[in-house]
Amino acid sequence: MSTTTLRRLGGLAGILCGLALCFNAARRGDVIPTTQFTRSLAPLAQLFGLFLLTTLYVRVRAAAGRIGLVGYVLNFAGLAGLVGAEYIVNFVFPYLSDDEVQRFVDGHAGTMFTVTQVVFLTGVLVFVVALLRSRLVPAAGVLLYAIGSVPIGLRGVLPDVTLYPGLVLAAAGAAWLGWSLWSADERQPAAAY
Repeated sequence: MSTTTLRRLGGLAGILCGLALCFNAARRGDVIPTTQFTRSLAPLAQLFGLFLLTTLYVRVRAAAGRIGLVGYVLNFAGLAGLVGAEYIVNFVFPYLSDDEVQRFVDGHAGTMFTVTQVVFLTGVLVFVVALLRSRLVPAAGVLLYAIGSVPIGLRGVLPDVTLYPGLVLAAAGAAWLGWSLWSADERQPAAAY
C-alpha cells in the first residue's frame, strides 16, 4: 500500500471522526434519540481519531522533532483511554442504577477517568504546539481541534454545557485536518499554512 493511500485513509478517518463527534454531540444533546444502536456508534469518533492522529504524526514527524513524538504519544494514549471510557459510559452505565454509577465514578474508575482526561488534554496541547510549529497542516484546523478538546479534557470540571460546543469545534478541526490530508498533492512538498 502506498503512502498516498495511507495518507488519504487517514484523511478520511479525520472527516469521519468529525462526523462522528457531531453525531455524538447531537445524541448527547437529545437531538438524536439515544438507543442501543446510537450508543454503539459513540466510540467510532475516538477510533477514527486515533488513525487521524497517527497520519498527522507521520506527516509532520520530521519537522515536529521530539516534542511532536511526546505530544503524539500522550495524545494517542489519552484518546485510546477515552475509547475505553466511551465503552463504559455507553455499554455499562445504562444498565446500572444512578447510585451504582455514582459509586463507580467516585471510586478507582473515576480516578482513572480523570487521569485519562489529563493525559489526553496534555497530549493535545503538546501535539498542537508541534503541529503548529511544523507549518505542514492548516493552523485553523489545529486550533479548532485544540480549543474543542479543552472542554472534552476538562469534562467533569467545566459545566456540561461546554461539552457540546467543544465536541463540535473538535469535530470541525478533525474534519479540516482530515480534508487537508485527503486532498494534499504529494508531488509537491507539504504546503505551509
